[in-house]
Amino acid sequence: MRWLELVAETMLAALNALAQAAPEWLPQGAEPDWFRHYAPRAEESRLPRARAKRDEVGERIDREGMRLFQAVRATDAR
Repeated sequence: MRWLELVAETMLAALNALAQAAPEWLPQGAEPDWFRHYAPRAEESRLPRARAKRDEVGERIDREGMRLFQAVRATDAR
């Protein structure tokens, strides 16, 4: 896997783990775009080819991952 696939799959794994641990929290705590971004598996063929676009996607995943982390810490989702 390439780096962008790895970070996308990490976000997917975090959301899946949260769905198992706190299924009632996820629909209210997750942002609607997350389901669109992370429902399908991150495959190289679905990701942008241009380096600048790949970097943008990676930065978006970073921001979304931090928002997820902060939202979980701010609630009793544990």
